[in-house]
Amino acid sequence: HPSALSRRPTRLPGAETVVLSSEVPTQDHENNTFFRRLGEARENDEGLVLNYYHVNYGFFAAYDMQLVAGREFSEAFASDQLRDNETDVPATASIILNESAVRRLGYASTEDAVGQTVRANLSFGGLHDLTIVGVSRDVYFRSIRFGIRPSVFLLHPGAFRVATVSFKSTPADIIQAALDT
Repeated sequence: HPSALSRRPTRLPGAETVVLSSEVPTQDHENNTFFRRLGEARENDEGLVLNYYHVNYGFFAAYDMQLVAGREFSEAFASDQLRDNETDVPATASIILNESAVRRLGYASTEDAVGQTVRANLSFGGLHDLTIVGVSRDVYFRSIRFGIRPSVFLLHPGAFRVATVSFKSTPADIIQAALDT
């Protein structure tokens, strides 16, 4: 269970926070699918291909990825979390875009994108109408040779595979504390 996994590493000496995600910056992997702005495209228009990542609460803070508009995912908003959908009726969830995705989708500004809805048929979770709640600065998520990809961030615990542990101690202190226990 993802929440149990996120608690276990905090028992390590010097561990401060744990953030779960499907990938982490520098990991050479990406997922792509079509995202389409609602209300501005023909129904048979698949949309634009964008990269997407599954992230948990605290991901943007853990990687110092600043938001330029809107908000991060919050446990105060149950509607943020993506749940799998096996029906023809779109389910809903929230997303955060990077600045490149805002431009690729054709929004006039990062502020204009917040509150808008895009549709995607996600291979892992089905058909969703996704409301943009925030926009992060562009960062190199993969090697710089790939450039900055237009990216979408989803809160989908079922897809988490990686735990990022932040420590408040030096590596030597962590090793010593582990040996002392």
